[in-house]
Amino acid sequence: VHTLHNATDTERFDPDRSAGSGAAVRERYGIPADAPLLGIVARINPWKGQRETIAALGMLSARHPQMRLMVVGAGPADEEEAVRRAASEAGVAERVVFAGRHPDVRPFLDAFDLFVHPSFEEPFGLAITEAMAMRKPVIACDSG
Repeated sequence: VHTLHNATDTERFDPDRSAGSGAAVRERYGIPADAPLLGIVARINPWKGQRETIAALGMLSARHPQMRLMVVGAGPADEEEAVRRAASEAGVAERVVFAGRHPDVRPFLDAFDLFVHPSFEEPFGLAITEAMAMRKPVIACDSG
């Protein structure tokens, strides 16, 4: 019996090879270069913690009015609507970008200043190792 741990191709997720792809993502979605950008890469589901991260952004608003959050991923239409509604209710809808699902997340990881993985039911997601390979600070929570 051999244990196979999650693996990330560190050459593929090399920030030195992304050469400005993060700047292009920020430009595409209208995020100022100097705005702190938090990012989540995950399927939109209640246990992934997108709503809680949006609530945290709302709490940080007074101290960090330029801070933005980008949600990369998709999910069932009703859950996506609930997450958008949470942003509106928290008063941060204009600072939350829903980028949808993308097969290559490297440009998004390159754009983030901080990668957030607030999952309730995930022991250790591959997205965490990909963000770490891109040399991004990571906040990972498992409330389960």
